[in-house]
Amino acid sequence: MHSLFAQRNSWNNPKIIAHRGACALEPENSLPAFEAAGRLGVWAIETDVHMTADRELVCFHNKKVDRLTTGQGAIADMKLTELREFHITNGNNVSAHTPDELRIPTFLEYLSVYRRYGSVAFIELKADIVGEALYLVRRMGLEEYCVFSSVSLERLEEARALSDKVFIHHIFSSEENIPRLVGLGYAGMSFKISDLDDVPEGLVERVHDAGLRVCFRAADTPEIMRRAIDMGVDYVPTNCVYRL
Repeated sequence: MHSLFAQRNSWNNPKIIAHRGACALEPENSLPAFEAAGRLGVWAIETDVHMTADRELVCFHNKKVDRLTTGQGAIADMKLTELREFHITNGNNVSAHTPDELRIPTFLEYLSVYRRYGSVAFIELKADIVGEALYLVRRMGLEEYCVFSSVSLERLEEARALSDKVFIHHIFSSEENIPRLVGLGYAGMSFKISDLDDVPEGLVERVHDAGLRVCFRAADTPEIMRRAIDMGVDYVPTNCVYRL
């Protein structure tokens, strides 16, 4: 089985996760943001995935499109053709792109970008879409090169029941979840700790001793990212640091 962790996280080979794509350079969760992250050579490109009313998967952070687009309403209540009529209007560098370039991306479009650049797909499942997402990942031949992440342990349990190849990641986890994640295998966890000074002593070591991977909240300066790597985290999400 391919391992996403054949190389250890280090300053020379940092496992940087571009949160919502390269959102410091382009509008979050847009094709330009995914493309920019790919060109920068980050280890992983993160996105959030929802399902439309006609069961198509799309990349967007919120349940509703109101905050970032020309449209209004919940993704789950609209068909893909309706969503594709909207375009993203908020975010970095919006004016540099045409409305067509700023359509809400489909999950397949996102997968195509990361396969082209060789980055890992870091997929946050925002709905009960494990089977649908895994089907498309397998269709692209990328099952061993992706991460399924979720705040829901039940979704991760479903992912593991369907695949022994995808790496699973529990968002905003806690130490009490370690045995459950160990039981699932090939797993990691993040803690809702934004200041590295607040990381409990020995936490990283305890997670590693259990055979799991670990990270914390986004590292948005090179100094914080280097410090996180020195602490032993296995990958580092970021909103704006794409190279060390």
